[in-house]
Amino acid sequence: CVAVTFMSSMASQILVLVFAFQ
Repeated sequence: CVAVTFMSSMASQILVLVFAFQ
């Protein structure tokens, strides 16, 4: 399903941002 891939990519992007601001 396309929505699952979109959510997974969005989640990993948020994780990258969180680690970048730490």
